[in-house]
Amino acid sequence: MQVDEATKFDKIQRSLFEEDSLTKLSAKDLELRSRYQGVFVVWIENPHYTDREIVRFIIQQHGISRTQAYHDLQRIKTMLGNVRNAAKEWQRYAVIEMCKEAFNIAKKKGDVKSMVMAIDKLGKYTKLDKDEQEALPWDQLLPPQLEPTSDISVLKITRSPDFEKQVQKLKRKYLGEEVQVEDADVVD
Repeated sequence: MQVDEATKFDKIQRSLFEEDSLTKLSAKDLELRSRYQGVFVVWIENPHYTDREIVRFIIQQHGISRTQAYHDLQRIKTMLGNVRNAAKEWQRYAVIEMCKEAFNIAKKKGDVKSMVMAIDKLGKYTKLDKDEQEALPWDQLLPPQLEPTSDISVLKITRSPDFEKQVQKLKRKYLGEEVQVEDADVVD
């Protein structure tokens, strides 16, 4: 994003939540704002729509190019978040609330078996039935100790008998001169 695009983006994003900043927007910015809001409402109403379907909607509704529609989609996701994640969180919340309601109804009826089933489902959806993963001790993790080598025997590969001749030939070809190569001692 270029600098003036970034400031335009910021102005439009602020205007979504602050009505008094609408006066600071140009006619084109107001059009973009309206387009973003319209697309977001459609996306909220249809969280199952794929990105491709949203882009198709933007193109049909606003008569813009496919590239511009993808830019708009990215900006909408940046401004307002990814609806699919929000929809999933809403579904989690709804399931948990239903489990609580089922528990309360079972409790009023004195149905212990249904109470236990509701508790079981609540535990499953809140993942209380799984062990919590311990945080990795990042401060104790050490990077691997790598030692560079040109010895191919480390890879369990054997050199061809004329390896040194090939090396000298390639050096003459690419460097144009004879270069002396010394073998390095391998430390075990």
